[in-house]
Amino acid sequence: MNTGLAQVTARRIWFVPQFQVWGQSGLGAVDCLLLEQTGSAQGMFFFRRMLGEPSQTVRFEDVVDFRGNALPRNLNNPRVVIRDRSDRRVWIVGSETSESFRIARDMAESGPATVDLFVIELGP
Repeated sequence: MNTGLAQVTARRIWFVPQFQVWGQSGLGAVDCLLLEQTGSAQGMFFFRRMLGEPSQTVRFEDVVDFRGNALPRNLNNPRVVIRDRSDRRVWIVGSETSESFRIARDMAESGPATVDLFVIELGP
């Protein structure tokens, strides 16, 4: 058998329509310094706060394609392609892993964004 042909035909792809993206792109961490005085006692506190909500982590096994089939738990070299269903910005955060991916929407918009996802297993 032709190994090149076997590699091309071994790829799998899933179409996930109307996926709701509620995770947001956070603004990152902000260092804060708080000075407090209560009577004669004074205090200084240093802390870090995250601004914005975290991105949404999606496990492949929790996603269902357009036929109602759940995706496998692990994918070999997966890629997720987003097809926007509106003018709202949605993107993949970081790189996909064999078990999950992170997705986020623009913080300027309120409410979840709806997108279509193409999940492609590229293989070795």
